[in-house]
Amino acid sequence: MRNVLSLTVLLALTGCFDEVSPDYAGVLPDERIQINLPTEFGDAERDREWSEFYLLTAKVTDDVNGLIGGVLHLVDVVTDLPPSWHDTEDNTAVWGPFADPLDPVHTVLWVHYDEDTDVYTWVIAQRPKTETSDDAWVHIVGGQVDEGATAEISSGWFAVDFDAAHDLDPNQTATGSFGCEYDIAADGVKATAGFEDFADGGEPVDAYYHYEQLFAGSGKMDLAIEDDINGNLTEEVLVVRSRWVVTGAGRTDGYVTGGDLGALVATVSECWDETFAPVFYEDNFSGNPAEGDEAFCVYDEPEYNENDEL
Repeated sequence: MRNVLSLTVLLALTGCFDEVSPDYAGVLPDERIQINLPTEFGDAERDREWSEFYLLTAKVTDDVNGLIGGVLHLVDVVTDLPPSWHDTEDNTAVWGPFADPLDPVHTVLWVHYDEDTDVYTWVIAQRPKTETSDDAWVHIVGGQVDEGATAEISSGWFAVDFDAAHDLDPNQTATGSFGCEYDIAADGVKATAGFEDFADGGEPVDAYYHYEQLFAGSGKMDLAIEDDINGNLTEEVLVVRSRWVVTGAGRTDGYVTGGDLGALVATVSECWDETFAPVFYEDNFSGNPAEGDEAFCVYDEPEYNENDEL
């Protein structure tokens, strides 16, 4: 991190570069790794019954997209400008330090390219405005882009330390950590991510998810949450797999196990149509008959994710 921590003098002495090689900005993760779950249904009546598992899927995707989107938006906005400093011998570029007037911190984005491994390493670091020491820079986000990356196809990972961001700026209310591995192909994207001790106004939770989607619109998402599902003061594991097509119609199949359920497994399936209204529901624990008709499901067979650790 020597290159980031020695920025103060360098940025004062050097100007901007119009062209930079390699393509530091182009290979960084972008909005393509966000979950593209359809949420609009045209002129359909909104005041009607909603699929509960569609709402769960939509809330999870909104929450995840919000967290990922904050990082991606910052990277996108910053790299729209030429870097503030570029070392052609060390293949390192830096954007910043920068801050809005009311920000309590300065922020920098640092990207390094290793010619031997064809790997990019990147870091978002922050330092209190009241500090001038190079040692005061704190890593908020760190990531890596794997070899062979282009602006169209890439894979890699990044992690966010919400605790560190919160300690520097109390306005950043989230705490805990988040990590994401992704693979962007020509026709779609896959990503696996996890939250550890994550909280934003509520109790800390651990959650894990995996999703795959085609840019044409269809996709699926696996979610695993450790929580007291039935309110009996023990933690169960809830695992759901949601699948959808480009129209927005989809299906969720899930199960709960562990905790005071022991080895028992409670299963549930629900399908919704393009207006996100339920068309089929079935479980193995309520004792009630199935509701609706499974023939109306866009996916006619249940599909469970059997790996609750993702």
